[in-house]
Amino acid sequence: MKLKRILACALAFASCFSTVSLAACGDKNESKKKDLGLALSYSFDEDSGNTTKETVGGNTQKIEYIFNAENQESLLKPSSDPLRKAGVQGNSLYMDGFSTCLKNDEFIMPSEAITVSAWVAPRVFENLPYYDGGTMAAGHPRLTSVVNKGEISLGEGFLLGYGRLG
Repeated sequence: MKLKRILACALAFASCFSTVSLAACGDKNESKKKDLGLALSYSFDEDSGNTTKETVGGNTQKIEYIFNAENQESLLKPSSDPLRKAGVQGNSLYMDGFSTCLKNDEFIMPSEAITVSAWVAPRVFENLPYYDGGTMAAGHPRLTSVVNKGEISLGEGFLLGYGRLG
């Protein structure tokens, strides 16, 4: 229980910026882990537009947003760019957990180890139900995803997120 409080406090302390970074580590059988460096990094600090720059590879990535122009025929309002808010330093992308996300299908998951880091400022803490008995995650609480890769209910990949208590 004390460990859960410490982890919750650490996550709450880290909830300041909207930045996501992924770093990969070498083979766990090596006597010294080989650092492969930063694999991906998104700062989401652009002033406007529906793209963001991945700073390691220099690629521009489209931000999936429900009000993007390609959805105009289904919208009851004019299309618009994703929302940006003033961050601690520069801007940050406003991700509400529903209408805004980033999908990077080009990312190849390292086979041995990965470090995931994200600075977030959650505005709501959803009361999501526990995974049901028909999944490998049965009995564990669902999390609001910040970064995920895989299918947690099948026991595949990872999910970095927060729960109903932050």
